[in-house]
Amino acid sequence: MSVVLLIALCVWLYLNIHASMQVSAQRAQIQLSESLPTKIHVGNYLQTHAQGALDTELTIDRELALPLKGKYLANLSFVVTTPIEVELDYETDIQIETLMPLETTTDLVYQNKLLPQFPLKVDIPIKLSVPFKLKRRYQVPIKIMFDGPVYLDFDEVIHLYVKHKLKPILNINDPMTMRKIAVFRATMYNTERQSLADLEMNIDFPIKNIHP
Repeated sequence: MSVVLLIALCVWLYLNIHASMQVSAQRAQIQLSESLPTKIHVGNYLQTHAQGALDTELTIDRELALPLKGKYLANLSFVVTTPIEVELDYETDIQIETLMPLETTTDLVYQNKLLPQFPLKVDIPIKLSVPFKLKRRYQVPIKIMFDGPVYLDFDEVIHLYVKHKLKPILNINDPMTMRKIAVFRATMYNTERQSLADLEMNIDFPIKNIHP
């Protein structure tokens, strides 16, 4: 009976008693893994630098209201024929003062067949005041030719319908601040895998894990 109790006590001690061991090493050689996947939690803003090219596509399909205001210098050349209507209303007195030569015969004075006819030359003085009045409407074609610099003033709004597709390429080489990143996954690569470390370990393990 005593032997049975002693064996049971040894089995219980073997299963339940833990042993403590302390291991220490100074300047121990450690070889790190080539890469280490990790999850990074960003607490503050992340300052980065973006470099490269960004291509995009912009589609424009809308009506644009473009204000046009200013003074513009332009070279203007044109030839145009413009009909002009002229209304003439003129009224005056024409003064006539002259000598009128008259060649005739005495028959102008004496109408008698029994008298001989003699030639007669006289200058008759004439002095007249003749009223003159003109009222008419005319259409006169006028040809206008121009070639030279002019200034054009604009203060208008142009409604322009634009339907176009743009494909710009933006070159990026600027610092950036990433504000909205909370958690992201990353892989860290160790460029120096060999390292030195001072190790101090406290190991607590059950006696059942000890095998001869």
